[in-house]
Amino acid sequence: MKSLAFSAVALALTVSMFAPAKSSEKSGGTDAKVEQTIRSLADQGRDAALKGDSSWVEKNTATEYVRIMPDGSVLGRQQAIDLLKSGSVKYSAIEVSEQQFHQYGDTVIETQKASVKGTRDGNSIDGDYRGTRTWVKQGGQWKVAAYHTSKIGNM
Repeated sequence: MKSLAFSAVALALTVSMFAPAKSSEKSGGTDAKVEQTIRSLADQGRDAALKGDSSWVEKNTATEYVRIMPDGSVLGRQQAIDLLKSGSVKYSAIEVSEQQFHQYGDTVIETQKASVKGTRDGNSIDGDYRGTRTWVKQGGQWKVAAYHTSKIGNM
């Protein structure tokens, strides 16, 4: 009997994972107001990065923020803030294109391509990159929970 009950619970959990999103949630599309808000926040983040200003990261990232760099290194929130504050990463241009947003309830996945000019520890990081940023709504505010970038082509 316990085995049957366990099987029923396991089946219910499995089905719920693949069930369509609730009607109040978006399933891959994005509410226009949400997209506008996140696009604006992303633009502000780009502008702050160009200025070497870490305050945007401090204000707009989740407490458990994870940043995966193009070389595969993983930074926590404070490490990402310190990287900008130290001046070890300097951007002279960040041109974003192919930006897309996909909303799933209080989570939005943003993908983009960016042409970057800059340096890290004095070495050029010029090139084209693909990025995926995961936004979550916390306390009524959209925050970045994770951001991953990969360089397109040879590293």
